[in-house]
Amino acid sequence: MKLVVLPLLMVLFASPVTMADEAAISPGGALVRSALWTAIPALTGGGGMIAGLYGKNVGIFALGTTTLGLGLGFGPDAGYHYAGERGHPGPAILRFLGVAGGTALLLVGSIQPGCTPDAPRYPDCPALSVPMEVAGGMLLAASGIWALYDVMGAPVAVRRANGSGRTAPILQPVVVRRQDSITYSLALSGKF
Repeated sequence: MKLVVLPLLMVLFASPVTMADEAAISPGGALVRSALWTAIPALTGGGGMIAGLYGKNVGIFALGTTTLGLGLGFGPDAGYHYAGERGHPGPAILRFLGVAGGTALLLVGSIQPGCTPDAPRYPDCPALSVPMEVAGGMLLAASGIWALYDVMGAPVAVRRANGSGRTAPILQPVVVRRQDSITYSLALSGKF
């Protein structure tokens, strides 16, 4: 267990997420950061969920679900942080809850009495089993699609950051020195 989690944490913490120098900010860098911070935990968490489900180990399944939820929930924000934005905590929390709720619905729907993987499932399952599984699958799919949408939006955040910081005019105080006096004034300046 520690052999799987430790390399994952090392990869995630070794990847820089902070805003780079203005000359180095690129849309591709934001896309790569968002994609890696989303894909690595999502794939690792999905593998943990599958391993826990087939191995009938609730602890590994719960760890996999949590890792998947954190990856899909908060991973796409890495590109936004790279661009200097604060991220999107509201959608991140909703994506995380979507993974948790979808997994819960899938599990509750599939472990109803009479619903066993060995027997023909649907004739013996209660009436709510199938709709719960469908709703759980839809929640998981919606969380994944929403995460992909935010990953693809990270380069746009970089373009916004590159465009806003360079042309914004600033009104600032100026000291004007002449031979016989000093005058205080205001000047309009900016990066053009």
